[in-house]
Amino acid sequence: MADNEKAKADRDPIFTFCLIAFVIAVIAIGGAYVYDHYIESDDSVVNYGSTVEVTYTGTFYDYVGEDLAVVFDTNDKKIGNDDDYVKSNSYTAKTTYSEFSVTVGSGKALKMFEDALVGHGVGDVVKVAIPAGEGYVSPSQPQWRQLSNDKISTQEIMSKTTFSALYKDVTLTTGVMSSVFTSVYGWDAQAYMSTDQIVIVTYNPEVKVYDYQGNEDSKFGKVQFDVKSVNNGVITFDWKFTDTTTTVGDEIQMLKLDFGGEHVWYVTEIGSDSFGYKTCGETYNVELFFTIKIDSIA
Repeated sequence: MADNEKAKADRDPIFTFCLIAFVIAVIAIGGAYVYDHYIESDDSVVNYGSTVEVTYTGTFYDYVGEDLAVVFDTNDKKIGNDDDYVKSNSYTAKTTYSEFSVTVGSGKALKMFEDALVGHGVGDVVKVAIPAGEGYVSPSQPQWRQLSNDKISTQEIMSKTTFSALYKDVTLTTGVMSSVFTSVYGWDAQAYMSTDQIVIVTYNPEVKVYDYQGNEDSKFGKVQFDVKSVNNGVITFDWKFTDTTTTVGDEIQMLKLDFGGEHVWYVTEIGSDSFGYKTCGETYNVELFFTIKIDSIA
């Protein structure tokens, strides 16, 4: 009996020490969990995984409110309905406006858009500039054309769908040459539609200066075609750009040219002897500027 009591007495300090160590470990682990999940995570600011409602405005060239800024998208009713804010060629006015909801890290919005919200709280206004390679990206490559002595054929082939979208007021009858109409280039043209609804457009310009027909809807400049000659089915002409707005270097606020179908260009640069344009959408391959107000954090 005495031996058992002595053995028990020898074990008690070890047992007590182990118990204390175990309790400390449990408290440490529990404390870390509480810190990570309740203390470190501050619901008053945006974290990855937060669902955030925002009011935003996306612009080209600079942040909204600056001189060169051109709005391409917004869910801010005040800006959307105010004509004093210059809108892009592709801007589509909304019939209703609502907050934009995004879970940060979900990929619903551009990555840099979502990342910019982290650490900010309700009421904060966040600005982020997204480089062309980090925004909306298209594999389309920039194109260049010479300003002088450019050439196109006196005949162009297109589908009936493309023709009708370009010339809504021109009536086509299969197998019959249409009446004379004004082409998008400003000079006279006629069209013939075959039985398979392929349209052949024949251009009949004179040697003089013509106004691009899209000038009346253009926001960022005017275009003219100075016809120099019409020989052997080839029209030779010079491009003339006026009323454009320079941004950086030779770059200009994008000027839209619509020649039908896939021939929709956005002129981005005008040099001394040539001009550059892109054939992808207006928001693609260009730096984007976002101004974002955080309305709520869930």
